[in-house]
Amino acid sequence: MKIPYLGEKLKILYASRRNPDVTNDSQLAQMLGVARSTVSSWKTGSGGMTAEAVPDEHFRPLCEIFGVDAVAFLNPSLGRFETHAQPERSGWTLLLRASELDSGALRIERENDGMRGIAWQQRPNDRVGEVLALGTAFRLAMRVPADSLLLLLLQDPTDVQCIDLRAALGQNSFRAPATEFFVPALKFSPYVTTDTIGAHCWLVVMEQTQTPWRESLIDDLLAAESAVRAKAFLDLAHQIDRRQTARLGEARVIRCPFEVVRR
Repeated sequence: MKIPYLGEKLKILYASRRNPDVTNDSQLAQMLGVARSTVSSWKTGSGGMTAEAVPDEHFRPLCEIFGVDAVAFLNPSLGRFETHAQPERSGWTLLLRASELDSGALRIERENDGMRGIAWQQRPNDRVGEVLALGTAFRLAMRVPADSLLLLLLQDPTDVQCIDLRAALGQNSFRAPATEFFVPALKFSPYVTTDTIGAHCWLVVMEQTQTPWRESLIDDLLAAESAVRAKAFLDLAHQIDRRQTARLGEARVIRCPFEVVRR
């Protein structure tokens, strides 16, 4: 697999500490089960290898080690790749590690094509790693303790964004309006997959205690300034980790992955 600027991209990933256990070629080689010299030959083309290319059988594991989507790795723009590997993504990686799959608490409901805008189709056997075609209308079904403080995040192949639940739920706070509810709240205003092809993931962070992480932290995650967002991601990840470790109330991170493909 040809990867433009492979050497430079690996340097960016090492420096960003997206995977704290992989910060140099030797550690990467060990994770991939190859020699260090093999990683070097991928970058330089020595030993008869093609320069800036990774064998197909090692490409997907390489993406998984750093939590980088294949689309980002193959992008010829080094600047865009560097943006993709910003520290906020490292915070995202920490949150993913703390997350769990729980379809009872968070799942995707797709619109029934035969009754567009009217009926919603539940696919309980298809919810983990679900595949959605471009143009698919859907909403999120949530079941969490009422009045929990919530944060909703969405990862696509190029970015991580914080969803403003106040707007999605038509209310003034980030708290769960009921035990069971939908996002968006209005049935006739669903989300539609019209963006990037590839792997996506919804992540909901939920806190029940009376002294939760500050709502101002969510405002920082909604900020446009990347530096503010990067710090907020890391702050949130560390706070959730401390709460889970110390068992302070119920702090949960729930994920719902899905893939967007062309029809």
